[in-house]
Amino acid sequence: SSGEEILEYLKHSSPKEEQWAVQHLAYFLTHGEIGLVTRGISEEDVKRLKMKYFENLKNAISYAFNKYGENIRILIIKKPDFVIPLYNPQKGGDERF
Repeated sequence: SSGEEILEYLKHSSPKEEQWAVQHLAYFLTHGEIGLVTRGISEEDVKRLKMKYFENLKNAISYAFNKYGENIRILIIKKPDFVIPLYNPQKGGDERF
């Protein structure tokens, strides 16, 4: 899974700024999916970060119900600053994660 790929990459790299947030992201990706409803990050960048992009919350919830059924557990985080790492493509680094 994408989360496992990220954790494996981190095992063999030097510690980086905001690494703790990337580890949280990898944990969630290993145990489920992350859907992102945002206007601040392009759909292409969201996909590069191994998340699913949704134009609105209704589409995200519909996707989850259709894929997993009505007994799914959904977590909505209004301000995910401490869960999703700061993404700055201009800063450089490995764009895979």
